[in-house]
Amino acid sequence: MNVPSQAQLNDTLGQTYRLVLPWGESMPVELVRVSSGVPMNTRYCCYAAEFALPAGTQLGQAVYTLAPPAPGGDALSWPLLLTPIGPAEDGPVLMEAVFHYPVPQVQAESAGA
Repeated sequence: MNVPSQAQLNDTLGQTYRLVLPWGESMPVELVRVSSGVPMNTRYCCYAAEFALPAGTQLGQAVYTLAPPAPGGDALSWPLLLTPIGPAEDGPVLMEAVFHYPVPQVQAESAGA
């Protein structure tokens, strides 16, 4: 599966990612929150990540490419649907990615699915 795990995101909380816009431009975004969600059943996992846009920037819902803050991050990038969820308390606009997908069968069986 080509998406970041919740653990990967938690490990980079507060770090800067590179967001590539559909028309090719890119900008830095900060990962400001990672939260657990409610999966539809034990065979799924669910979590969300919020990214702060640079001051004065607003974007609409779209599929963007997100590159992690690591050497060679572009090679590890993910296409993600990001949705604007309003401004943070300190002002920047936040974009959210929600992840909801089946867990590997072995993991689901050990969870009692």
